[in-house]
Amino acid sequence: MTFENRILYIIKTKSGKPRKVELNHTAIDTLNKIKRHPKSEYVFCDSEGNKYFTVRKSFNNALKKAGLENEGIVFHSLRHTFAAHLLMKGSV
Repeated sequence: MTFENRILYIIKTKSGKPRKVELNHTAIDTLNKIKRHPKSEYVFCDSEGNKYFTVRKSFNNALKKAGLENEGIVFHSLRHTFAAHLLMKGSV
């Protein structure tokens, strides 16, 4: 996988409209370090190369391991946490 044009194309979106996202060097370096399944078109896939349909089980397992399963945290909480940290860094 190469990212010469530094653009990520998102075909299927929540709104139904495709999007383009410019990638910075950190994002490209991170994506290039991900071990890929040799026969899959997906960056993030299961051991058979199939795309993930949900991360709910993994997220709930992570909450349980962290002792946070009863704290009212949902996957969408990550978006709020990211935005808060971005603001604290003065990146917005």
